[in-house]
Amino acid sequence: MRIAVLTYHKAHNCGAMLQAWALQEFLRSKGHVVEFPSCNNVGIAPRWIKLRTLHGARGFAKLRLWLYQFMANLFSIGWEDWNRFAYNRFRRRFLKERSCTPDKFADNYDCAIIGSDQVWHPLISKADTPLFLAENIPAAVPVISYAASFGDKIPDESALKRLLAALPRFKAISVREELAAATLYKAGFAVKTVLDPTFLLRSEDYRPFVGSRPYRKKYMFLYAVSLSGFVLQSARKLAAMIGLKLVICGVYVKTRYRTPPECVWGVSPERMVALIAHAEYVLASSFHGTALSVIFSKPFLSVCDQIGGTNTRIATLLESTGLADRIVDPSMQIEDMNSRLTESVNWTRVHERIEELRGDSIAYLKEVLS
Repeated sequence: MRIAVLTYHKAHNCGAMLQAWALQEFLRSKGHVVEFPSCNNVGIAPRWIKLRTLHGARGFAKLRLWLYQFMANLFSIGWEDWNRFAYNRFRRRFLKERSCTPDKFADNYDCAIIGSDQVWHPLISKADTPLFLAENIPAAVPVISYAASFGDKIPDESALKRLLAALPRFKAISVREELAAATLYKAGFAVKTVLDPTFLLRSEDYRPFVGSRPYRKKYMFLYAVSLSGFVLQSARKLAAMIGLKLVICGVYVKTRYRTPPECVWGVSPERMVALIAHAEYVLASSFHGTALSVIFSKPFLSVCDQIGGTNTRIATLLESTGLADRIVDPSMQIEDMNSRLTESVNWTRVHERIEELRGDSIAYLKEVLS
């Protein structure tokens, strides 16, 4: 089949690009022709930090904020450019794009797959929401969702109403976490919970990205969406307690100005895989940082920077694999975090469970694509 995959494949985010690549590679292995229509720009952040002021800021406070933002932009030159180059290089090398607008899909594709990632999160999809809800895809093109998500919260009333109105257009619906599954099931839809595309492949399928060891010294790798004080200080303390070098990839860090010196730059998706594969321990505050730690059987902690805060995507994954105790938050003492991080894991049992879930996910794809 000729399949169009609609997801955030252009996003300057390692996890977004890797899940797109993994779905592409799995479908290709089954004989399908897979392309990413280049008709959305979700996730490509502006090159410069936009100058703004906090509401109510006056005088010196306003000047200080502007000065900070000016310095951040100044110190982003070179560093942020290298990051953007690394993302774009991965996209050109590993993701097959095609310039094709939705109105031409019927001429080029037999099917459209929407997902994975937070394709139903209206604050992320923004102007491309009609594409990810299949509102502007010709009726002649069958549409399915694979591991789609609307994030950690149920959309507001208007966004949810729009989503529910769009779903009858889909031939089959699958999502990535239990919150979405329960919400759609309650609304009367038949919905399947499946694995993120990164789990459709096994660790050996990522070997071309692993390469040689990036550092001579053993290290702990932190992959953080948000470098909050809790996440950063916890990582530093744990690395010091275990006696390891700390390497940090701040997912959305754009500047060297006041950035932790442990941060590394130009972390493309393939380098993220290598950094996790060669790490002694991994700390992650993102879904895909957690997912790759599981895939490579790395001792890890999934760090939440709010007490009682939950990432439903991570929670669904870790609960289904018996690793829910790997989620930590500021209520936990650093000594307890260290004990949990260094505690041995029965990886054989974990991967047996993943194999079961992978089988279910593959069966879903085979059925809906037949």
